[in-house]
Amino acid sequence: MILKQKITTAVDINKAKEKIQLDKTHQEIITQLDNKIKKLEKELEETRNVEKQHQRMNGKLYEEVDRLKEKVAQYEKILKIPSKTKRIAP
Repeated sequence: MILKQKITTAVDINKAKEKIQLDKTHQEIITQLDNKIKKLEKELEETRNVEKQHQRMNGKLYEEVDRLKEKVAQYEKILKIPSKTKRIAP
């Protein structure tokens, strides 16, 4: 009976050791995945910032093009040059 308890205790100890080892392995995997998620979230935020900057710069470029088109139209009126869009090819 005592021998049976010792064997059972030894088996329980081995199971406990295996569970502890498995828990450590799981914890390492969870930590690695958590770090990967944080890295990907940071990259996503940086990408979103780049996209916002691109849209802002694109908007500024369109504003500048519109402003320059208006200037060209004013100069054409002053110099009495027909607009390029109104010219007819010979």
